[in-house]
Amino acid sequence: MYLNYRELEPGETIWQLKYFLLPLVWGIAVVVSAMRTFIPGFMLGSNWEEKKIKKLMEKEKQP
Repeated sequence: MYLNYRELEPGETIWQLKYFLLPLVWGIAVVVSAMRTFIPGFMLGSNWEEKKIKKLMEKEKQP
């Protein structure tokens, strides 16, 4: 942010989406990652995992 601010032309403002887009996307990614880590079953959940394991086991049993 400081580098972007330092490189502004006279009359330009720092309050543009292009300057905040990267930190905003990273912030959202960190929040989603934390929710997936600390809230059980937030996205796919354990039910999905169990179903997938059973499906793979059945597939392996078949010749």
